[in-house]
Amino acid sequence: MGSKEIKEKKVFLSLVGTKGMGISISSGPTQQPGIYVSNVKPGSLAAEVGLQIGDQIVEVNRVEFTNLDHKEAVRVLKSSRSLTITVLSGAGSELFMTGEERLAVEARRELDRQELMQQKRVALQTNKIIKEQQEKERQRKIEISQKNAEEEERYQKEMEK
Repeated sequence: MGSKEIKEKKVFLSLVGTKGMGISISSGPTQQPGIYVSNVKPGSLAAEVGLQIGDQIVEVNRVEFTNLDHKEAVRVLKSSRSLTITVLSGAGSELFMTGEERLAVEARRELDRQELMQQKRVALQTNKIIKEQQEKERQRKIEISQKNAEEEERYQKEMEK
């Protein structure tokens, strides 16, 4: 739940002949303001179009929801039988997690962090080995070039005799 990518999604709902869309909304906390889907009734119109708990509603029928209070958001949602809703899917999913889900997300993050640290250690080790091999190769080339120079010198002395 917590590592899901946040994507903007647009859904269209026609509430004609229905009892409603089947969602509850909540305002986010001060550190994460906005209007969020806090509940989705199974089998509802909202569920059918893919709205999920934690989706942040950013716009309804061209009305910005970013700075709207709860009361005004409800009014806009109920003002029309035809709705075009733009959400950031999963943007507030952590706001509506159970303690157990939150712990699972934290555990997953920790495992991911440890895996990244391990990959970093392996990369550093590999880099060190490559540098050592490059240095040995450089030394070998220097030795070969010195031996060639010595050979050339001996050859020149031989030719002078």
